[in-house]
Amino acid sequence: NYLDWMLDLPWSHETRDRLDLKAAEKIGVKPADCLVFEDSYAGIRSAVAAGIGRIVTVEASLDAAKVAQIGKVFAMRDGFEGLTLSVLQ
Repeated sequence: NYLDWMLDLPWSHETRDRLDLKAAEKIGVKPADCLVFEDSYAGIRSAVAAGIGRIVTVEASLDAAKVAQIGKVFAMRDGFEGLTLSVLQ
């Protein structure tokens, strides 16, 4: 097990911007020390706004140029298959 914590919180468009901060607070770490897996542009923007340290996209249909415009994405993946710790470091 490589993860100390994993949270999957319910969300809505009204609360999306606060979820990353709430998750970091709930586990007692700074957002900059968190890793977030995202599958949407809105999720990436929210993670960037929250100051998340590492953002990994897991949706192949996301346009790499659009993701690059948002910025701060550490890695782009097509799902979780084949994801290893070395990719996340």
